[in-house]
Amino acid sequence: MTESAAPEPPSGDLPDPLETIPAQQVVDLLEIQRAVLESIATGESCADILDKLCRLIEFMVPQSLASVMLYDDETDELSIQAAPSLPAAARPYFERLKPGIGMGSCGTAALGKKPVYVTKVPGDPRWDGLRQAAESFAIGSCWSIPILVND
Repeated sequence: MTESAAPEPPSGDLPDPLETIPAQQVVDLLEIQRAVLESIATGESCADILDKLCRLIEFMVPQSLASVMLYDDETDELSIQAAPSLPAAARPYFERLKPGIGMGSCGTAALGKKPVYVTKVPGDPRWDGLRQAAESFAIGSCWSIPILVND
């Protein structure tokens, strides 16, 4: 069973998303969606599917970087499962991340088991333990939404 807080839908009249997105972007988005669904249907590895989902998010949110991390009960660490655009030099900062206050959006979200949204990483105390990474890789904002699964 999966637990997650569904975001509240915006109120009021909303434009048709396909009317507000350039035609080529819609075509590209639909192709990525098709590729992800095909990967699931054909039994591709979880790593490949997560990689495609990250690329879809990055496509939908320009100048973003998406990642999926998995918490390990035995080591009390988060490990990177997918992060196709994360620079290799940044991986050591985030691989084997200990959940905790000051450990970025992901570490804080994993500890509190609730979403964390940081709009201005520079100076935010939730990033104190990863300040060097934030500065080195110009991380301006970051959000993390934990997905809790009961076995």
